[in-house]
Amino acid sequence: MGGGRGEVLWNTVGFGTRSRVSPAFRVTYSRMTMMKICRLSFLSYALIALVVMLQGHSVQAAPLLDTGFGAAGTARIGTPWSLEDDPGAAAMQPDGKLLVAGQRRLNSGRVEAYVLRLDSNGVPDPSFGADGVAVLTPPSGFNLSTGIRDGSAQVEALASGGALVRGWRGVTRLTAQGAVDLTFGTNGYYVSDVDLVTVLPQADGKT
Repeated sequence: MGGGRGEVLWNTVGFGTRSRVSPAFRVTYSRMTMMKICRLSFLSYALIALVVMLQGHSVQAAPLLDTGFGAAGTARIGTPWSLEDDPGAAAMQPDGKLLVAGQRRLNSGRVEAYVLRLDSNGVPDPSFGADGVAVLTPPSGFNLSTGIRDGSAQVEALASGGALVRGWRGVTRLTAQGAVDLTFGTNGYYVSDVDLVTVLPQADGKT
């Protein structure tokens, strides 16, 4: 991207037993399947796939950890009762909170889609879902497990404080509190007969 201002939401750091890399982010797992998330501030001349543009944000000539995020620039998180978390997309809200959408595998083997929200300091937002995590129970075909690399998952921050989440062939809308918006689609979900590439919220609330 051209010169400007921005933040990379995830740093590429490898450790533990598994790592997943994409042009937008790399999330690594420790043996306790915790995600390590780093936020950096930098001049956006580098070839970075995902840069969030923020007006008035201080710019550094070289990548530096944002010490106001998490513990010295790093936030370690994990969804409750999860054996493995597989994030697929992320977005920043206007108030600086971060949305992470993906899929998790429980000890029982059950797979669930989730949306996690962190406050601007990198701490799970307790006002969203249950302790910062909204677990989704979508119809068949709503796949959030694959990463941003192939574009099969997407999350968009809404002006209302909620979120629009796209999977392989489905879309759902969440309220600012992390609940499925039952006024959207059928019982809060829309399932397509074809693969979805992207979704965008309109100013009038339509998708």
